[in-house]
Formats: sequence, structure tokens, C-alpha cells
Amino acid sequence: MRLEDLRSMPTLSRGIEGDVEVDAENKTVVLSKIFKWYASDFGATDREVLQWVIPYLPSDKARQLEEYVQAEPDETDPPFIVDYAEYDWGINKK
Repeated sequence: MRLEDLRSMPTLSRGIEGDVEVDAENKTVVLSKIFKWYASDFGATDREVLQWVIPYLPSDKARQLEEYVQAEPDETDPPFIVDYAEYDWGINKK
């Protein structure tokens, strides 16, 4: 199955939603480590990964990330810092 085929699966958005935390106050986005491990499948930069993720998020999270993606890059004061959460290997046992 190709990544493009996965995008049309209804369970994908529910799975991704739980793997994305947006903290607008601290300007931080936390993604599952899977997005970092397979970065070439999702985008070459944090911005591209977020662009890939946005369509699968609830509107409040999507709106916050769209602001980041559309903002001009500024390395001295980035709109959001992207971090990656540790992967929970326990979910593989289910």
C-alpha cells in the first residue's frame, strides 16, 4: 500500500490527531517520532511535514499550524518550534 492510498483512509485522521500536540502559548508543536523517522515520506522540512499533517487535524489545530506554515521563515524567532515525542513501543503489542 502506498502512502497516497493511506491518505484516503478514514482512520488516518483519527490516528494522526492523537500524534500532534499544539501549544500555541509556547509556540511548540509536538509530533510522533514516526514523522521524523520517515521524514522523506512526509516532507524534507518541519514546515513540509506540518503541511502534510494539517488536512487530517481538527480545525482548531489545523488553523494554528496553517499560521505557522504561512509565516515567513525567521530562524531568530520561529513561529513554532517542532519537537518529536518518544515513540510508545507498547502500542505495537496490541
